[in-house]
This record gives sequence, structure tokens and C-alpha cells, in this order.
Amino acid sequence: MATIVRDGDVVRIELSSLEKVEAIHGDLAIPVESIEQVEIVHDILTAVHGLRVPGTSIPGVMAVGTFISRDGKSFVVIHHGEREGIRLTLKGMAYGEVLIGNNDPDDLVAQLSLG
Repeated sequence: MATIVRDGDVVRIELSSLEKVEAIHGDLAIPVESIEQVEIVHDILTAVHGLRVPGTSIPGVMAVGTFISRDGKSFVVIHHGEREGIRLTLKGMAYGEVLIGNNDPDDLVAQLSLG
């Protein structure tokens, strides 16, 4: 499961070794000022859109990696059994959004401590 770590003015999305292999990507570092919105999503897999390039996906079950759609690029870390999660809407970054699955999305929001 991806871990969110707030380190001063940077939010790090830390991936497990397996997630790095699944995503074909390393950890993400996001400046706090680049986070426009944090939203709890109750059916997180339905928020994933577009073509997976690169990454791993089983539709309706799990999605890890980069997804590209008309709306831009999303970085996604959602595993089997994770029905809820959060969406970070970003500005000025390579990814327009980050979707992270977690059945306790309030805990993820608290880890961000943006307020």
C-alpha cells in the first residue's frame, strides 16, 4: 500500500517495492503548493480513466501506474479490495491528479495535514 509522508513543503507518495514494479515508476514528490484539491472518492476504481501507459491493471480490480486520457495524466495506486481513496488534483506537475486507494481515506487526508 502506498504511504503518504508530509515532509515540510513536500508530500511524498512512497511506493512499496512491488508497487514500483507494478507502476514501472518510483516514489512521487509533490510540492504542497502544487496540490489544488484533496477529495475523498468513495468508489475509487471508477475514477480511473484512460489508457494505462506504463503500469499494471485488472479492470474493476486494481490499477497501478500512469493513465493517460483526454483530461491529462493520472498516477494511480489502487489495489484489490480498496473501494475508497483520495484524489489529489495538481497544478504545474507532470500529473494532473494522483489517485490513491485506501479504505480509510480520512486517515490519508490527515497524513497530508494541509489545513
